Amino acid sequence: EYAKTSFVIYDFDTCSYTWGKGVEELIGKKIDADDNHDSNGYLENVFRSLIFKEDMGSLDEAISSISLDNPIVDSMFRINTFDNKIKYIHIVLKLLTNNENNKMLAIIKDITDYQIQTEQLTRLYTTLQDVQTAVSISVHYKSADGKFVWTPETYAIIDREVRDGDEDTHIIADLLSDEDYAKYKKLLNDLGPNDFLGSHIFKITTESGKEKYLEVNARKLYDKYGSFIQRSEYARDITEEVLRNQRLISLTSTVEDVQTAT
Repeated sequence: EYAKTSFVIYDFDTCSYTWGKGVEELIGKKIDADDNHDSNGYLENVFRSLIFKEDMGSLDEAISSISLDNPIVDSMFRINTFDNKIKYIHIVLKLLTNNENNKMLAIIKDITDYQIQTEQLTRLYTTLQDVQTAVSISVHYKSADGKFVWTPETYAIIDREVRDGDEDTHIIADLLSDEDYAKYKKLLNDLGPNDFLGSHIFKITTESGKEKYLEVNARKLYDKYGSFIQRSEYARDITEEVLRNQRLISLTSTVEDVQTAT
């Protein structure tokens, strides 16, 4: 866990730092005596020296906006560590100022795994757009902040236009019967980290009254620290296939009845 989250405390009065243990792993270097004091007197430390130049503005903006009226700010940026690794960092800065203290706390979180997997998934969904237009399949997901991301194919399947608030609700599951909705929720709740749901068939009824059959699968994605990244899902419209099989079964049953009668 040290490599995931750590902290730094800066004392404005003594221009000195207190480093959390995890910082050494995060920056790929042991903290030494020279790193404990800031000769320039304002947050010019060994950690800051690793930040990508093009990302420095984000941190500077956060620092400049912090005040007694706005004591907590945050920023995201990339660093190139001493052992030559590129990492994505989320930092929360908090003023610890009272009669006894004149300090700033920096809570540092390594979000590299989350960021890389998010970027990979973004590229994947971009690639899938061409596939989705060729077949009746919706590839969608629920992000770590609880928001749903839907594609044009989703709306083609459920036969309606985009509406405000769609990101806050499962617009496909909302069309299931109560029984199927309960079954679907249980399958998702029982789904383990990074496991696949497996294919399940559900029937939806669109707002226009059409009944459709969907083959549904899902996967919950977590990073190596156990933090939830997103739930990926797909729903394929297999209505024609299901109805064709139903007609075949009905026809077969009719033939058998005729054969029995004769």
